[in-house]
Amino acid sequence: YELLYGVTPFQDNNTDKMYELILNAELKFRDNSVDISDECKDFIKSLLIKNPNLRLGSSKGFEEIKEHPFFYSLNFEGLLNYDVVAPFIPDIKNNFDLSYFPEDVTNEDFSDSLIGIESLKRIEENKSAFEKLTLN
Repeated sequence: YELLYGVTPFQDNNTDKMYELILNAELKFRDNSVDISDECKDFIKSLLIKNPNLRLGSSKGFEEIKEHPFFYSLNFEGLLNYDVVAPFIPDIKNNFDLSYFPEDVTNEDFSDSLIGIESLKRIEENKSAFEKLTLN
């Protein structure tokens, strides 16, 4: 939903109101400025069902999600084997190239972000220390 419209489905500037919307509001798709297939709408609705026991993926996990009609033409095995060619490959100039992001996003003040640019640089410089770390 957010990738299509640029906002969360239950967006509100008041955090308490937003939580109330998440818990109780009915999902509504915005105006028709974005052409969304019925399969896509159903997929989003199925992921945002309030009752987690009825939500898409609750009975068979990821297999259930893969079986949704939205993914009918997606070759998951090919994707995992890196055989699927991306429909669009951006021409990224460097690690800090933001040319594919809207200016209203890139011009935002990020000084209150959880991590600063100096910390990001240190992470980049020391990332080799984490190469052998796994989640298994």
